[in-house]
Amino acid sequence: MIYDGKDNDIISQYVTFTKVYDEQVKLYGRTREAVTNTINICKDRDVLKEYLSSREKEVVDMMMTLFDEEQVMRAYVESEKKEAAEEAAQPEEEAAQPEAEAAVSEALADGVLNVGTNAEFPPFEYVDDNGEPDGFDIALIKAIGEKLGVEVVVENMEFDSLVAAIGSKIDVAIAGMTVTDERKASVDFSDAYYDAVQYVIVPEGSDIASAADLSGKAIGVQMGTTGDFIASDDVEGAEVSRYNKGVDAVNDLINGRVDCVIIDKNPALVFESTFEGQVKALPGEQFEFGTEEYAIAIPKGDGALLSQVNKALEEIKADGTFDELVKQYIEN
Repeated sequence: MIYDGKDNDIISQYVTFTKVYDEQVKLYGRTREAVTNTINICKDRDVLKEYLSSREKEVVDMMMTLFDEEQVMRAYVESEKKEAAEEAAQPEEEAAQPEAEAAVSEALADGVLNVGTNAEFPPFEYVDDNGEPDGFDIALIKAIGEKLGVEVVVENMEFDSLVAAIGSKIDVAIAGMTVTDERKASVDFSDAYYDAVQYVIVPEGSDIASAADLSGKAIGVQMGTTGDFIASDDVEGAEVSRYNKGVDAVNDLINGRVDCVIIDKNPALVFESTFEGQVKALPGEQFEFGTEEYAIAIPKGDGALLSQVNKALEEIKADGTFDELVKQYIEN
């Protein structure tokens, strides 16, 4: 220990370090980012500053090792639970299998499925007249919750923080979220429930009509979405402006602060209708955008929850509920 303060001062600073760390875990989960943020905040506040400054890498490595050990232990406990459930179940008692699976998933043990969304993406999610999240995704996850026999509690969050919150602050996320390899490194995904493509919203009279026309343009995107990835990684010389809400990007488009907005097809059509005569939505095919899949993000390794969500989704599609929701929220 390098810090030479009084004993009670040391204890007080360790308590402060722990509180800061707990706050960062709530925001970013048990990640390296949570650890490094904690260290930087504490150094700024002169909490264990000398110790953290001289041994920062050692502290980070130690805490990440603890995370790994915790995950190994959790996986072991889950494995033991699953093995015990399989031994208790008789082969002919197939009806009891869903109950055994539910017991394995900690996410459903309390009878509540905590769901994260970003209600700024109509018609998939938006805030209704009562100030509550609504839309196709919200109705879909509530129908899944009904199949699973659990209460669904929806929390409206920033889109860019959803993946990090899964498994700590929320159980799953549904937010018009595209399945990508980058996200699959952190979470598992349900079976895809919707195929989508990016659209480009431009002002009326704009000459933007192809992929080549996007080069060097000021492009508005919703932070952390596929549109953000396309504009940032695939468009040469683009000046990218990121927004928490898609509608804010469209407002800046109307006010001349950006040249176009890249966003998914359905919200693009909603914005075109909302701002009729001011903007138009161009199909992604004109810009060589590929099709993407939306799915529900689930904690990495929670195979029981993944299986139950997929089974519920399959039943919803088979009994006509899914088609009714498409008619209600998307086609209308």
